[in-house]
Amino acid sequence: ALQLAVERGFHSLAALLLANGYDPNGDYYECLSPAVRARNRDMVRLLLKFGADPRAVDFAEVLETCDRQLMDVFVEAGADPCAQNALARALRTT
Repeated sequence: ALQLAVERGFHSLAALLLANGYDPNGDYYECLSPAVRARNRDMVRLLLKFGADPRAVDFAEVLETCDRQLMDVFVEAGADPCAQNALARALRTT
């Protein structure tokens, strides 16, 4: 259910599920990546607020969005933009 809410950008449903115990770092599905691909900063912030691990997303994927505010959200949440040469890999693919 959380996966579908994130993929479809249904913020209120995602908030309801997270508030009722759904794990954003669930065993079967990592929720941040689809929110990043959609450049949905509000969804990313919501997931991070409920404990999503910012390191679960390859920072190169965040960089490839070219969304400075989204990048800042991840850095403020503890993501390392230099991990595994994320910056170099993002520049190579853009």
